[in-house]
Amino acid sequence: MNRTSLPINEIVVPERFRKDLGDTTLLEDSIRRSGLIQPIVVSQDKVLIAGGRRLHCHIKLGLPAIDVVYKETLSEADRQEMEAVENIVRKQFTWTEETLAIAKIHQQHLREAALNGTEWNTRLACELFGISKGALGYVLVVAKRLEAELSLPEDKRKYHQFSSCFEAYRLGILGEIADAGLALLAKKHTALANTTNPPAPSARQPIEDPPSVDDLSKERAKYEENPLNTVPFEEYWEERKKTLVEREVLRSTVYLSNRILLMDSIDWMNENQGMIDHIITDIPYGIDLEMMNQVNVHGGLKDLETVEDEHDVKENMDLMCRFFRAAFHCTKEKAFVITYLDIMQWQYCYDLAVETGFKVQRWPYIWHKQSGGQNNCAYYNTTKNYDVIMICRKPGITLITPITSSIHLASHEAERRTYGHVFSKPSSITKTLAEAISLTGSLFLDPFAGRGSIAIELMKLQRRVVAIEKQDDHYNALLENTKRFYLSLNPNTTFL
Repeated sequence: MNRTSLPINEIVVPERFRKDLGDTTLLEDSIRRSGLIQPIVVSQDKVLIAGGRRLHCHIKLGLPAIDVVYKETLSEADRQEMEAVENIVRKQFTWTEETLAIAKIHQQHLREAALNGTEWNTRLACELFGISKGALGYVLVVAKRLEAELSLPEDKRKYHQFSSCFEAYRLGILGEIADAGLALLAKKHTALANTTNPPAPSARQPIEDPPSVDDLSKERAKYEENPLNTVPFEEYWEERKKTLVEREVLRSTVYLSNRILLMDSIDWMNENQGMIDHIITDIPYGIDLEMMNQVNVHGGLKDLETVEDEHDVKENMDLMCRFFRAAFHCTKEKAFVITYLDIMQWQYCYDLAVETGFKVQRWPYIWHKQSGGQNNCAYYNTTKNYDVIMICRKPGITLITPITSSIHLASHEAERRTYGHVFSKPSSITKTLAEAISLTGSLFLDPFAGRGSIAIELMKLQRRVVAIEKQDDHYNALLENTKRFYLSLNPNTTFL
């Protein structure tokens, strides 16, 4: 079958299976630019067999003739069969083939434009391929990954396993970016966790990352160029890899033994003068058990006797007296000391803090509990759905970020589930207070850490934290909750 040109008005178009020709804009543009790549097929009687869309584009473009190839004389049944077979069994590009084709054509147009002094840009590419500028962007990014994988065995081609270009970009490319961001965040948190010194990233020695496989030949050439290197490269490289592995272990190690402490916090505070930047905590206070019964009779608190033992009124009021003196002793010259407390102890703690030397905000910062509260004694008392927070400061320090209201509406249901305790505090309050009084890297103390709802939220804000708890069960939960946080950033984290 020889290719020849035939006037369009001589071609007979019979009744055809394909009724919807679809959007032919791209095909028209291609024909306008480069002519007809694949001629249409007609019978000896000039009856169209294959190429209805190509013929339609020529007519729309006003072209007088079209390239054809002739097929020997066919019966009507044969003609219909050929039309159907061409469209039914024709194999479409896979998404990877289409992605690579778009990238290759775009790059070729860029090269030719540079050589010929013509114009080619993303707008023209988008018009050619019928896709948006954003879609072209992620097609070109994914194409680079696909090209890099072509030399790998099929079972090693990660990007070829996705079901579409969009999925490869969303799960692959964006996943890599997210993983890289998480890894960087994990390094920052590990560094913060392992020092009590002010953060000075520029002063830290960089930890070298191992080179990629592609760079190994460069490493060999570089090593063998030096005449002083007499040890075989393979032996040198094995030692180098051991060193890199050891450094990686050090980089992913978090030293919790000097950060999460099981002891009496007052003793620790008295032994560490001027060490802490700020304190945010929830000091144990005497709980009105009638009020707790009012909220939920043995519903939220599974062991009310234990709670009562931990919050003995007389013992804890004595603890408050010792706490403010110890807090003043262990904090730096300009520091904030913030604690949750019961409204019944407000004036008592206020007087203690002032007597110790703190300046105290004269009104409390109020946590308005978004989830409300139950009240099984509603005919006797209004429902208590708030806690108060006392903000103390040493003379001469001010807030970094002003807080525009003394009432903070927040739920702690998520924190109760995460930390496993009914008295867990809302992360939004910890964030508001921490950002109002401190910068990244500041050293905080939570001397009554419980299961970590304050301390771990401070860690998430990239504050360094010493957390102390004296109850064994709370300490064990605090330790596990802290480990869970670091493992969420880096599953390879080890703890000492």
